[in-house]
This record gives sequence, C-alpha cells and structure tokens, in this order.
Amino acid sequence: MAWAGTVLSAVALALGVWGMTIVDKAVKDINESVSAIEQSDPSGAAAPAASSQENSVKTAKFGESISFENGTSVTVSAPRVREFGPSSTISGQKGVVVEVAVTAGNETVTGATVMVNARQGQSEVPAVYDENVDGSIANDIRPGRTVKETYAFSADNADNFEVIVKPGFDYNEAVFTDS
Repeated sequence: MAWAGTVLSAVALALGVWGMTIVDKAVKDINESVSAIEQSDPSGAAAPAASSQENSVKTAKFGESISFENGTSVTVSAPRVREFGPSSTISGQKGVVVEVAVTAGNETVTGATVMVNARQGQSEVPAVYDENVDGSIANDIRPGRTVKETYAFSADNADNFEVIVKPGFDYNEAVFTDS
C-alpha cells in the first residue's frame, strides 16, 4: 500500500510540473501579446506585426512542407480512407487517416501545444480514436528533431478535405489541401 501511494504521488507531482509548464508558456504568450498592444502607435494604429510566423496562415498541398521563421516545419501526408475496427470511436465505418510530421527549428516545440484539426468543405471533421492511431504529439520536440504521428478523422471520403496544424501557441495555422 505504501509503494502504491509513493508511485501515485510521484505521478501526480510529474503531472503538476507538466501542467505548470504549460500554464507558464501561456502566461508568457499573453504578456507578449499585451506588450505588443501597449507598444501600438498613440494614434491607435497597431504596431507592425512581429513576424509572419505569428500572423499569417500558410497553405500547401499534402506531402509538401510548410516552414516557419524559426525553422520549424510541418508536413502532412495525402489522406487515405480506411475502415476502422471495433476498438475505434466509429467502429466499422470509414474514416480518413493522415500522418503529420513536425520538425522543430531552433526552438523546442512543446508537444502539448501541437494542434491538428480537419475540415471537409465548410464543416469541421471530428477526430477518430482507435488503438492503432495515436492522434496526438504529446512529447516536446527538441531543435532539429522530427516527430511523426498518425491522425484519423470521421469522414467517409477525402474529397475537399483539408488538415490544419498549429505547431504551438506562437504559430498560426498551416493548412494542407489536395489543391
């Protein structure tokens, strides 16, 4: 019983430290945003944008890479349609699967902040959870390293499909399409 308590306490401590790291990053991002607003022109005009990394949506075809100013890059494979097994959230139905690769540039990419979504036409496509599809980049990516994970979405075909990736809070969307 004592060992179980010790192990569970260690796990809780590690999760607490991880959570504080995420909150600290978010607070720093908010402070930078507030500073940018405070530095705006007295006439009310906004200050020039800090970088296109933070202020522009980037687009590419599936299989191509999108790079940001700090060297971080994202690639999304062409979508594949597959039928999911009994362990998935859409058991026996078809879904679309893509592989997302994030390569950290000269800064560590925090895995907990990598966001991946999909749209088909104008509609958001829900994620599919399955034992054979990870669907999340959970670890930090050190500079120069690449992490690849498979993501699945509840769509019965890949027509008019796009995948949106944000490698962190400091990045705008990287949008991948077939056109």
